[in-house]
Amino acid sequence: MFMTSKDGEPVEIASRNSENEKILCDAIRNRRLVSFRYKNDLRYREFAPIAVYRSPIGKVCASGEVIKNYNNSLARLGPHNFEIGLMYGLTLTLDIFVPDTRFRRSDAKYRSGIICSVCI
Repeated sequence: MFMTSKDGEPVEIASRNSENEKILCDAIRNRRLVSFRYKNDLRYREFAPIAVYRSPIGKVCASGEVIKNYNNSLARLGPHNFEIGLMYGLTLTLDIFVPDTRFRRSDAKYRSGIICSVCI
């Protein structure tokens, strides 16, 4: 599916993945890390999800913190957003996380709707 960006350029949007959305919302509710591969990753990432939301251009995304990235030891860790339809092999781990206190439901990126989020 394609949508139009603010610049009028076409933007491809991945198909919704309701199973991934459910796993992420379970992880958020129970404050558990998830493990997944993204796009063409060969190895997994560990991620502390804080919100599942709709972006202004119609993507369904997860925001949170990357804890580990086994694809690249030099990759940026910390706050990150992922398009849920591009996440593969998503699993709930047994590891618990403490939500980032900087999370604000009023952030502009959430203005199109939050599907689920942590309560801080």
